[in-house]
Amino acid sequence: MQRILGAIVGDIAGSTYEWRNTKSKDFTMFPPGSRFTDDTVMTLAVAKWLMDDPEHHHHTLVSIMQELGNRFPNAGYGRSFRHWLAIEHPSPYNSWGNGAGMRVSPVGLYAKTLEEALRLAKITAEVTHNHPEGIKGAQAIAAAVWLERQKWDGPSCKKKPCTLDEIKKFTEYNFNFSLDEIRPSYTFDVSCQGSVPQAIMAWREGETFEDVLRNAISIGGDSDTIAAMACGISNQPIPEAWTECCRALLPKDLLQINDDFLRFLRTPWKHSYKFGDGLFGGEYPIDKELARSKRKLKQILNFGITDFIDLTEEDELHPYQPYLPEGVNYYRYPIKDCSAPNSLQEVIRLCRKIAEIERNPNRKLYMHCWGGIGRTGTIVACYKLFKKGVGDATMAIQKLREDFFDCPKAKYRRTPETKAQEEFIIQFATLCSSMTESLVIAKQDRIKGSMFGRAIGDALGYAVEFDSWKGVQRKYGEQGITNYQLNDKGIAEISDDTQMTLFTANGLMMGDTRGCMRGIIGYPSCYVVDAYRDWFRTQTEPFSRMKHEAGCTWLLQIPELWSRRAPGTTCLNALQQIMSGATVRNNSKGCGGVMRVAPVALYYYRSEHIPFEELIKLGGACAEITHHHPLGYIPAAMLVGIIARILRNDITTKQDYEDACKETLNDLYRVYPEHKESVAVMQRLTKRAIEAAHDSSLDDEANIRSIGEGWVGEEALAIAIYCVSRHFGNLEKAIIASVNHSGDSDSTGAICGNIIGTIVGYKAIPKRFLENIELSEVIMAISEDLNKGCIISEFMNEVNDEQRQWYARYCDMEPAGVITHKQNHDEL
Repeated sequence: MQRILGAIVGDIAGSTYEWRNTKSKDFTMFPPGSRFTDDTVMTLAVAKWLMDDPEHHHHTLVSIMQELGNRFPNAGYGRSFRHWLAIEHPSPYNSWGNGAGMRVSPVGLYAKTLEEALRLAKITAEVTHNHPEGIKGAQAIAAAVWLERQKWDGPSCKKKPCTLDEIKKFTEYNFNFSLDEIRPSYTFDVSCQGSVPQAIMAWREGETFEDVLRNAISIGGDSDTIAAMACGISNQPIPEAWTECCRALLPKDLLQINDDFLRFLRTPWKHSYKFGDGLFGGEYPIDKELARSKRKLKQILNFGITDFIDLTEEDELHPYQPYLPEGVNYYRYPIKDCSAPNSLQEVIRLCRKIAEIERNPNRKLYMHCWGGIGRTGTIVACYKLFKKGVGDATMAIQKLREDFFDCPKAKYRRTPETKAQEEFIIQFATLCSSMTESLVIAKQDRIKGSMFGRAIGDALGYAVEFDSWKGVQRKYGEQGITNYQLNDKGIAEISDDTQMTLFTANGLMMGDTRGCMRGIIGYPSCYVVDAYRDWFRTQTEPFSRMKHEAGCTWLLQIPELWSRRAPGTTCLNALQQIMSGATVRNNSKGCGGVMRVAPVALYYYRSEHIPFEELIKLGGACAEITHHHPLGYIPAAMLVGIIARILRNDITTKQDYEDACKETLNDLYRVYPEHKESVAVMQRLTKRAIEAAHDSSLDDEANIRSIGEGWVGEEALAIAIYCVSRHFGNLEKAIIASVNHSGDSDSTGAICGNIIGTIVGYKAIPKRFLENIELSEVIMAISEDLNKGCIISEFMNEVNDEQRQWYARYCDMEPAGVITHKQNHDEL
């Protein structure tokens, strides 16, 4: 772990060579007389500004620079800067000197994006060096630091190598030289344009930190500043002996700023610590004093925190949730102060939430109690056990304390705090060791439950899709339709909703199989388009045409699917345009987009390599194939997010389900920043749905009427969300409620069935609903394949019957192993 800023090492190493240049890389490192200079003081001033002022105001930077500069008056400042330090309310003096570049490296280390690095670098420069060349020099160094950090940080960093071309885009510097070429003739030059490119090249030509430092000093000139800039960019390890040497040369107050800033880069707040990828524990995020509270919370948010878990009790401390910006998630799991949790199962539920956040590289968690020690430490230890990263309670507590050691409070506090908390961790370890593969079986059951739940809701609602509520009551009684309306063959017919859902699943698995067999794959929605082409044929052609023109799905060979079941006009028109090679042009937000996309979640929920936002974006993309209004595909993205969360987090409680809905809405704001208004519409309807579910003063039909009729995507999803919440855990009641109204009953029933079926699973579905459902064999086959995932590859040596069946279905497009009810093909 780095213990000193690279710019400081470069400054101290170059301090004795600034007026005694060397033109060789073979020189004594840190000879007698080495010291810190203005480069170090102002670098630490910028670091302190970033820590102290999360709003990044100009005036606070000026104040901090003057305070530190005047505290160390003999650091070797230039004439103009000395004058600037001495006056009250100083103004910039139009300088293009390299003082702008030598102090800016903390900005590159701090910034979350390149744009932020450039913006903050401009501020650090223009308080003194407001000439365009001065600003450009600061931005060039800050950008180089930021780009170099991307090269080393995180799992995807190797895809982002830092190149000089990226820096050229906004600096127009000339990098067409090598250090060997300029070394003989290079002279002292304090301008940005005459020293910043040279510092960047010194870094660029260095393989190690020592290489960079020797490169920078060996060209001569303003050695300490060039070395400070070059070493500030380098992200390579600093030799430990050099670190100790330079730390020993810093006074305590400057060393404290250095240490505080390095911790500031690692954790959201001074009194916090890291316990997993993107997971941090710490003290309460606000204080009693309002102004300080706002700064503290702002700093934590600036760190990139997207989720808060609050372990304090209601009314224990002043709430901060009202101050959180849109898109930040807040959860409360109350534990009494100095006590252990009340329920092992509640902690399992909490650990699933933490695991969901850790899986997503775009999310960061701040979990806290009051002091961040006892209650927080207890949950951290439990989470380590839950992840099976440690073997027993003793090891979990040891790992917790190793993490906590980075927090300043570790010098005088111990975690966990009480015997009861340690005993709870021991009990939790016993519970974790007893957890078996039953969860995997539950996932299989949930996937089947989702696919059959949607078919049940579809079939029940299809019979009354175009009836008013009063018409439904006249035909089926006051309670509405509660049993299937069977056709003359005793079958409960499905509609286009289930047909298209099956084709969505087939397309996803066909595309995935192509990737496994050939090693290349396009975006999954491309294969869904091909599957929808096949579905379009089943709605517009006779079954006999299938024999003359093969398709992309094995479903095309199921004769029962060649039935026109009230297909949506938007879907047909859009696919007609696709079939003719035209561009789809519409502004539809009909529910035909959301009602068919659940297989995206059922198939890809387990894929760790797919960030959660990408998963829900794929759901939206599959809907956008035909529906181009944002509210035609954003509800589809939300449905995929809800179902994926249910599966990933093994959701079994109403509160967790409602939280999953709210969290997915926050994801939508990040995935669709250009459509915030549409996400807000979805958010309002979701809020209305959940509030109505908790209001027992009205019956289901009245509550559903207050939400809408379900003909458009956002209303259809909101109605389904309401029915699942109102009748949580009861598939029969939820689905019956979802189809008994004056709107698009089969779609609302299908979406509701997808969600509630995922929650309760296949085994919880009443037997009467599983009997007579059309295409049950096909639905079962697709469900089982969704659960398996692709089980073949191009490198297989031996093939079993199950793999042969998969190959037949998703390579040869044959319905291997599927037997359906016989129908009169002449009718098709």
